[in-house]
Amino acid sequence: MVAADGARSKLRERAGIATHGWDYDQSGIVVTVGHERDHQGRAEEHFLPAGPFAILPLTGKRSSLVWTEKRSEAARITALSEEEFHGELEQRFGLHLGEIKHWTDRARFRFIISWRAHSSANGWRWSATPRM
Repeated sequence: MVAADGARSKLRERAGIATHGWDYDQSGIVVTVGHERDHQGRAEEHFLPAGPFAILPLTGKRSSLVWTEKRSEAARITALSEEEFHGELEQRFGLHLGEIKHWTDRARFRFIISWRAHSSANGWRWSATPRM
């Protein structure tokens, strides 16, 4: 049997297949931004107290951001007005690529990891599933 209905699989639960894991109490805020200057294809990652802040180059003068915060702080940030969100974003992103504006709606994903043990002809194996 194959159950391919995601990390919170109802079929897995019905089959009684246990998982193990933990919740990181972190969320990733994801947004695409436009900026004045070209990024020259360079990615950046800043290691902040709450977690990494990654700036990933896209085509043209755009970048994708993955911004890690404690879950409560990520909820606060994603609920801000456009102007307030821009201020938070600018504080972390900086102005090295010029003025920035976000092009996409903000999305927020929970960071959780889970795994299950299963037996095979070769013994026990672990399957990890990062859940967001």
